[in-house]
Amino acid sequence: MRSIPGLLSLLLLLLPCVGGAQEAWGRQPALSRSLLALEDNIGVATEARDPFATRVTGEVLLGSLAGAGGALAGGLVGLVIADAVTCGVDECLDGVGYVGGGIVTGIALAAPIGVYFAGRMMGGNGLFLPTLAGSLASGGLTALTLSAMSRSISPVGVLLLALSPLVGSIIGYEVSHAFVGQRGQSAAGGLQVLPTAGVTRAGTGVFGLAGRF
Repeated sequence: MRSIPGLLSLLLLLLPCVGGAQEAWGRQPALSRSLLALEDNIGVATEARDPFATRVTGEVLLGSLAGAGGALAGGLVGLVIADAVTCGVDECLDGVGYVGGGIVTGIALAAPIGVYFAGRMMGGNGLFLPTLAGSLASGGLTALTLSAMSRSISPVGVLLLALSPLVGSIIGYEVSHAFVGQRGQSAAGGLQVLPTAGVTRAGTGVFGLAGRF
């Protein structure tokens, strides 16, 4: 009989532990729901990103890096040409013109490469030739405009000459991307013909074509 009071005392001591376990078990579904809600919010935020803005950001970054490399290479080529056909860069203004022309040409040729590869890596469907054409057209138009306005090029003009090929490359790539997308949608929504087969009530087989316009 002495064991019964001892057993009751042990049960009374264990009751708080059982209650704490039940409380923790009741909190677990709430914690799981919170984690699931956070995961859903992250998924929605990821899907809400604008693919155009993300792609253009990558094109600006990689196009700028490629344009910087092209500027360096073009400037070195212009320097070599200036030393070979003029009185040099330090003593002759024509030599500076060769170096500047080499820098602008290097940017115009290299920036479209970076823009094109960045667009492709971001899931774009643009074409390289329109990207290159946009760079050359933008750079050439800017150079002609600045030369027509003034003989001497200001720092603002130099900045415009450096940025215009990059802007033209992005425009050319995005226009070709939109054109390829529209052409793909038109092809998908065009004429579709599928073979069909069936059996009439009399048991005769019927074969034909079904089309969607």
